[in-house]
Amino acid sequence: MSFAYVANFASSTISVIDTKVHSVIATVILNSSPAFINFAPDSKLAYVLSTPLSLTNKTVSVIDVKTHTLLSTVPVGLSFNLLLFNSSVVAISPNGKYAYITNLIEGTVSVIDVKTHSTISTIKVGLAPNSLAISPDGKSVYVTNVGEDKVSVIDTKTQVVITTITVGNNPVFVAFSPT
Repeated sequence: MSFAYVANFASSTISVIDTKVHSVIATVILNSSPAFINFAPDSKLAYVLSTPLSLTNKTVSVIDVKTHTLLSTVPVGLSFNLLLFNSSVVAISPNGKYAYITNLIEGTVSVIDVKTHSTISTIKVGLAPNSLAISPDGKSVYVTNVGEDKVSVIDTKTQVVITTITVGNNPVFVAFSPT
């Protein structure tokens, strides 16, 4: 069965749509306004990044996709949400072990262990990290630093920055080609 998860920012909820019948079958209530959703490679868990409207911690809510229930809420970096400039994403490693989240204000990336639902590392990257993508082989994470026109490359084995690459002005997004 296929579901569409919809982030409802103003109501701090996730609407779960059954794509076969095109109707909402569940609503998951969160503690904060959801802004980004991603799924584990096995599709068993959804990771929802929520960004409050005040200068407080963002959270990543972990939702069981089978039961549509909230399992855990993990605090990550600070948020100052302007809604039009929502600058954080959640990416899940291909092996499903880690979730990576950009933290624009602190200049860091949070790493969550998906088994324990806890932050295991906070990696200093650059000025205003905006987006990130994990390489198809899962060995590195590329992070755009919009505040300094650079991309930081994180080694996923050691969870440290191994190099920084100068790119064009204001890099806001990064993606890997499939091959």
